[in-house]
Amino acid sequence: MRTLVLARNEFIKTRRRVAFLVAFGGFSALMAVGFAGVRYRGAERAGHAFALPGAWSEILGGPGVMSAFFASMVLVLLVASEFTWRTARQNVIDGLSKEEFFAAKLLLLPVVGIVFFGALLLVGGGFALSATHGATEPLVRAADAEFMGGALIGLLGWGALAFLLAITIRSSGPAIGVFFLYFLAEQIIGQLIARIGPTATTATRYLPTAVF
Repeated sequence: MRTLVLARNEFIKTRRRVAFLVAFGGFSALMAVGFAGVRYRGAERAGHAFALPGAWSEILGGPGVMSAFFASMVLVLLVASEFTWRTARQNVIDGLSKEEFFAAKLLLLPVVGIVFFGALLLVGGGFALSATHGATEPLVRAADAEFMGGALIGLLGWGALAFLLAITIRSSGPAIGVFFLYFLAEQIIGQLIARIGPTATTATRYLPTAVF
């Protein structure tokens, strides 16, 4: 399989997509504004500075979930649009096999995830580093590295679900709608199961979002 050729083609198409550029720019700007506010508030409170290494849990918490949603939405737009615009069929006509087309789209899953996760770490870590003075511990501890790895795997799990919906439904709007409805339905199901009792509540740990 022409992996390098497929990767190059996807890179060329993705960097020209307005949806990707707008989403990535908007996410980065949103993170910058948010972390700037957190750093400013931390500077005003003694003993609560937004500094490394303690800031990693705050960087990877709520903002980490947001990076997963942004990456998932962008993945849906990049994959489903190939069917909406009929470029998927044209790619096969131009010489790609169906397996190669699928593999090319699948390459987007880790790349898009790493791009958004990397932006989160760079922006959040940058603001936290600017407030770090005289740290007595490593800026990234072993526990922080494990947290980052787990958060990235969780993000890729969300992205895999988004990819499944995009490749199955083949339309961006409906796929995004089903994506959000699924998570809403899972939360409701989890709450209903939890009302049955402690034993039943254990089962909610095996729902996809809990696993992620």
